[in-house]
Amino acid sequence: MQVEVFIRLSARFDWADQVWAFVGFDTVLNLSGDDNPQQCFAISRHVLTWMASLVAGHQPTSGLTCIAAEERGIGLWWAIIHTAHKLNRTCFRLLLADRPYQDDTHPDDFARWHSYWLAYCQRRANPKLHPHPGPWHSTR
Repeated sequence: MQVEVFIRLSARFDWADQVWAFVGFDTVLNLSGDDNPQQCFAISRHVLTWMASLVAGHQPTSGLTCIAAEERGIGLWWAIIHTAHKLNRTCFRLLLADRPYQDDTHPDDFARWHSYWLAYCQRRANPKLHPHPGPWHSTR
């Protein structure tokens, strides 16, 4: 249902940030979109960070985006928001072009990535106990 709404709405916008604002994302509020009755739904920042975290943990391209942003020093929460923005832009462009997402990630890399992501998260939680997993190298 929400995907159908997004597809219909994608024709109303020129760029992905307009969709971001329309659904009510505001990094200052816990739940945004409440003040505008014209919005069709509101998205909590917690839901957005949860979605981006899930994708980052299972898809190498998104995970590397998150890790790179965090290692630039912007902090974990902002790195995940950065990843969510990238996902929003990717989905928006795919909807505008009416084409499916094609991932060139090697099938073996998904399981390897998930293990790498868990090792990276363990290091983030306790850097003295867990070493950095090193740079990520894909199968291709």
